Amino acid sequence: MESEVKSMQNIDTRMLLPRGIQLSKTGTSFRVQTRKKVIRDQKKVTLKDFVAVKINYQPNMSDTERRKTFSAALEEAKKEKVLAVTRLSQKGVGQQDLKKVRAVGTLKSTYDALFEDRWAKVTTGNDENIKYYAIDIFNYFPYDIRLDDMQTPEHYKGFVEHCKKAIVERKANHMATYSTKTINCRLGLLRDIFRYALSRGLLQEDKLLNPDRRITNMGWVNLPVKAKKRKMALTTEQEKMVLDKCAEMGDHEFAQALVWLCDVGMRYKTEFLKFTIDNVDFKKNHVYFYRPKTNVWSKVPLTPRAREIAERLKDRANMSEDKRVFGHFRQRQIRTYFDKYRGWCGLPKEFTPYITRHTFMTKLGKQKVVPAVIAELGGVTIETAQKYYVHSNDDMLVEAISELNKTSPTNSKDKEATGIGHNSRNRV
Repeated sequence: MESEVKSMQNIDTRMLLPRGIQLSKTGTSFRVQTRKKVIRDQKKVTLKDFVAVKINYQPNMSDTERRKTFSAALEEAKKEKVLAVTRLSQKGVGQQDLKKVRAVGTLKSTYDALFEDRWAKVTTGNDENIKYYAIDIFNYFPYDIRLDDMQTPEHYKGFVEHCKKAIVERKANHMATYSTKTINCRLGLLRDIFRYALSRGLLQEDKLLNPDRRITNMGWVNLPVKAKKRKMALTTEQEKMVLDKCAEMGDHEFAQALVWLCDVGMRYKTEFLKFTIDNVDFKKNHVYFYRPKTNVWSKVPLTPRAREIAERLKDRANMSEDKRVFGHFRQRQIRTYFDKYRGWCGLPKEFTPYITRHTFMTKLGKQKVVPAVIAELGGVTIETAQKYYVHSNDDMLVEAISELNKTSPTNSKDKEATGIGHNSRNRV
């Protein structure tokens, strides 16, 4: 091992590192040097840019950890090199401009301060996504890039294209597509960082991509979002069709799962597959369970058929080690069942495990339950309940027009009152 380390120390890193990037004499940082010849005032001049990127070695690191730290710092140095070329290529820039030192925040330090203030103690699913948005941002921008240096159309366009490519190439993205809404979440985090910097004097307003105060996006404009289709909920007829098919196929376990999901409104991955029989209070007739996504506890009264299912599965759940009521299911099994019955019953592609929550919320909305109650039962905000779950279905649309028709004067038994009908020509 010692000979291997010595041989590594004897390697001339200039043969391995990209042009313009050198390892410092101490071996603890990279020196990123950039030169570019430009014409200024009809004269050829050479502009120079220099930045140091620290290699954050920690005491007692293993060889593997040191290699990873070295590689991460090298990637940062490469991004700094690209940034320097862009900076030197800007029209009108001079050596004095490059030497100006101002109290301008850098991307990583500002993000860290913002994260500590706003999200460090948050455990809700939506806010935890901030960490994933940040990963995509730092895969494009260097940690130490100045916030004012980011304010160029080239950086905006480059970052958007980077996000598109990164999303499409993800292993889990089997469709190889991207959603503009996903990219807009990353742009939103950048805007939050810029606002935080503005409020603390780390960025000057006149340096923004769009410094017009009336433009709240600061030039980092969201991409257009396609209008979403109305979320589908199961009709009573469709639910009965699936349950009848379950009886025909002998799939009583799936029938119970479907009924429970439709009547309780649980998220199938993090709630349905996780709750235990101890969460069910048979005396008070409700189930009280934790919702990790929103970091809340929900109490949902049981319908007669949901209670019957709980009583039927109680003994088996109590005998299992983890006491999960539907612990005999696996996540993939649930999806497979939905796929099979979608085909057998000729249901649309929206027939997935998620449709059961839409069904639960829509049934409540159809019974004219107020959004505040739907929000509490569903474990969502009132705004979310109002916007996404209290929506109409085809039966409700027909019923609404039918109710409208009852109030129409033309529906009155006294047709003379309307002025339309037999012998009404001379009245018009």
